[in-house]
Amino acid sequence: MTESALTEDVARAWSLLHEFFVAAQDGQLVAEQVVRLNDALIAEVPELTGLRADLNASTRSLLFAFFAASAEGPEASIEIQEAVLDLARTLAIRTPDVGVLLRAYRIGQRLAWREFTSILTTEIADPELRLAAMAFLFERLSVELERVVDASVAVFTAERDQWLGGALARRAEMVQTLLEGDAVDADEATRVLGHRVHPGQLTILLWQDDSAEGAGALQRLETAARTIATELHAPAPLTLPEGARSLSAWLNLTEDPDPQVVAAAVEAAGSGVRAAVGTARPGATGFRTSHRQAVLARRVAQASEAPAPVTDYRSVAAISPFLDDPEALTELVATELAALATRDENGARLRETTLAYLRAGGSARDAALALGVHKNTVLYRLRGIEEALGHPLTERRLSLEVALELVDRLGARVLP
Repeated sequence: MTESALTEDVARAWSLLHEFFVAAQDGQLVAEQVVRLNDALIAEVPELTGLRADLNASTRSLLFAFFAASAEGPEASIEIQEAVLDLARTLAIRTPDVGVLLRAYRIGQRLAWREFTSILTTEIADPELRLAAMAFLFERLSVELERVVDASVAVFTAERDQWLGGALARRAEMVQTLLEGDAVDADEATRVLGHRVHPGQLTILLWQDDSAEGAGALQRLETAARTIATELHAPAPLTLPEGARSLSAWLNLTEDPDPQVVAAAVEAAGSGVRAAVGTARPGATGFRTSHRQAVLARRVAQASEAPAPVTDYRSVAAISPFLDDPEALTELVATELAALATRDENGARLRETTLAYLRAGGSARDAALALGVHKNTVLYRLRGIEEALGHPLTERRLSLEVALELVDRLGARVLP
C-alpha cells in the first residue's frame, strides 16, 4: 500500500471514529477504561499499589487528552496535563529508581494498545481500513508516549534532586526507619522529626481522589491534618507527603479519635478529600502499627465503589485481609449470602436490612431507626431474609456479617 493510499485510508478510518472520540469524552467510557488499565498495571508493577489516586488521575488525564486530540484529527498532538506529571513527582518521593516510571509507561503502552485495538475492531468493520488505522495509531501512540515519558523523566529528576537536598529527605528517612521496625533512639527520632515518639501515635492517611483537580491538593491535605489535630486537642501533627495527592500524618494521641471530628475536618477540606485512620498506639511500635492499620483501611477505601470521606480501621479490620484473596472473598459472599446475593433492588434492600439488624445487635427497633422504617417492616423483612438464607440469622452470624460488610464496602462487583 502506498503512502498516499495509507493516508487516505487513515483519513477515512478517522472519519468513522470521529463520533466515537467525541462521545468518549463524556467520562463514562474513560472511567471504565481507567479501572481496567490501572488494575492490570498495578498487577504488573506492584510499586504502584499505594499510588492509586495519582495513577487514576494520570491515566484519566491521558485518555481524555488522547480522545480530545483524536476528535480534532488523526495528527493532532495531546496536551500533557499536570496530573500526568504529578505521577512522576509522586514516584520521585517514593523511589530513587526512575526505572519504575519507565516500566510503568512501557507496560501501560501495551495495555492501552490492547484497549485501542478493541475499540478499532468494534468501530471499523472494513478490515483494510481497520488495518491502516491500527498501523497509524501504533505509530502515533509511540510518538506521543515518548513526549510524555521525556517530560515525566525530567520532572522525576528535578523532584528527586530537590527531595534529596533538604530536611524533608532526612525526615522521610527517619520515618522509613521507624516503619521498618529498625532500632532507633527515640530522642534522636524526636529531634529529626520535630514530633515526640514516646507518647501515643495515631496515623491518618489523607489523599485526594481523582474526582477533583490536583492543583493545591497537598496544601488542602496539610490544612485538614492540622485542623484534625486542633479539634482533637493534639499538638501539631507530623506530616510527610507521599505524592502530589497524598499525605501521611501522625498525631500524639493516647485515645482513638471521635470519627465525627475527623469526618468534619476532611469534608471541610474540599471535594474529593479522603482519609484512612488507624488506632492510637504507644511509642515507636505504635508509630508503625497505627500506620499499617491506616494503610489497610485506605486499601479498603480505594477498592470501594463509593468510599466514605473517612475509613476507620476498626470498621474494616475484619474485611481488609480479603483484599489479598479475591477468590476467597467471592466464595464467602456467594456461600453466606445465598439468595440474598442478587443484583436487583430487592436483594440490595434485604442485605441493607440484614446488616442494620446485625449492627444493632439483633434489635429490630434499633435497626428500624437506622433504616428510617417501621419496626414491623424490619420484622417482616427478617422473616423473608431467613427464608432466603435457609437458616436463622443467629446461625453463622459472624461469617454472614463479614460477607454483608464486604458487599456494603466494595459494592456489587463482589457479588456472584
